[in-house]
Amino acid sequence: EYKGAEYVSNYKWDMRNRFVESDLQTAMQYDHLSTSHAIYKPVNTPTEIASLFDKISYDKGNVVLSMLNHTIGSEVMIKGLHDYLQKHSYSNAGHKDLFDALQNAVNAAGVKGWDGGLLDVNQFMNRWIEQMNYPEVNVKQKDHTLYITQKRFLVEAEAIVSTPGKWDYEWYTPLWYYNRTTDGVEMTWIKKSETLTITGPAFPVTSWYLMNPKGWGMYRVNYDSINWLQLHDQLQEDHTAIEAAARAQLLDDALVLAVAGTLPYGYALNLTCYLKKESEYIPWFSAFDNLDYLSRMLSITMDYGEYKAYTMSLLEAIYPKIAVFDDSRDDDQIAWYDLQRTTMAQSCRLNYVPCVNYALKSFKEYMKNCSGPNTMSSDMKCNYISPNLRSVVYCTAVQELGEPAYEFLFDKQSFETINQEMKSIISGLSCARRPWLIV
Repeated sequence: EYKGAEYVSNYKWDMRNRFVESDLQTAMQYDHLSTSHAIYKPVNTPTEIASLFDKISYDKGNVVLSMLNHTIGSEVMIKGLHDYLQKHSYSNAGHKDLFDALQNAVNAAGVKGWDGGLLDVNQFMNRWIEQMNYPEVNVKQKDHTLYITQKRFLVEAEAIVSTPGKWDYEWYTPLWYYNRTTDGVEMTWIKKSETLTITGPAFPVTSWYLMNPKGWGMYRVNYDSINWLQLHDQLQEDHTAIEAAARAQLLDDALVLAVAGTLPYGYALNLTCYLKKESEYIPWFSAFDNLDYLSRMLSITMDYGEYKAYTMSLLEAIYPKIAVFDDSRDDDQIAWYDLQRTTMAQSCRLNYVPCVNYALKSFKEYMKNCSGPNTMSSDMKCNYISPNLRSVVYCTAVQELGEPAYEFLFDKQSFETINQEMKSIISGLSCARRPWLIV
């Protein structure tokens, strides 16, 4: 899916980074719960079958196949898939059939595994698809040596889990890391519960190091306190020295680890300070996808004012850059439009005056121009609000204007025929602050 879209867009849609946001982080968000399930699970009833059609089966399935692809290489992966499809065309097949075909391709190419011999595809992949959850990789440094271990990650640290892991919640984990001496990415293996050591000039004590820099692996990474501080300093000094996907994953890891209690919140929030300089969509998405949780937890406490002031200080820095409402940018700049919608939604939600004023002015013009009978909300001749921002504008108007905005949108949705516009209207209606409006 992502490779095809990347090819069709002539590599303009930044699909590699979008994979980190849409699949990797989504899969980990669902799979770090004690109520998760394995990708492969025997089923006996229609209800059990239906329960497997979820984010775990699709997004985690996509992520672990992508991880395999980066482990064995695209050419080997394509050869294995080709042979698999040829052999099982017009017939049924299971995951073992796929892994057997990939094993033949791995053998022919001589791809090495964790023990120095040929990679055992079934041994590698079964641990990822036949048990739920994923690892937390812990890295500590002493002199020029990194000591790396892994353990099962659960966001509910005290959860009592009765579901046994077929493989004792241990994995053969491909670990990618940034090599400072070659300015490239290298891979090694963490074997189940063993401690991995990596030594060399690529890990100077005076500078940061980085695991999973491309977001290819499905695992959280937790560093020692010194490296978290050095990563913060690098982001503040020149955040572009670390790729956007890696910046997004750093933020996601830090903020989720803080929720789990394995990283103090001070380190995680400290990492977000650099966002005042950030202009890429993916890191902003990662930050606010996690900060929304903190907002909900603090919303009824005395500390919410400080949280709101801090997040507004981040948004005020980027708002002038995204407050361009003429849709003059090229359609290929999807990431910019996503950045605009995400930061506008957060700004209006926090009652940032320029954002709220824009939304209310736009909505009042929309009410005036589209007030005719049977006039559809999706009609560009009367609704001049950018389609990219309609959900934000509708939501803000319903919150601020109350019943008049709600009734107008409710009337519009009753005969709207464009599905995307219907979604924007329903999203806006859901923002009502007066419960009696939606009863």
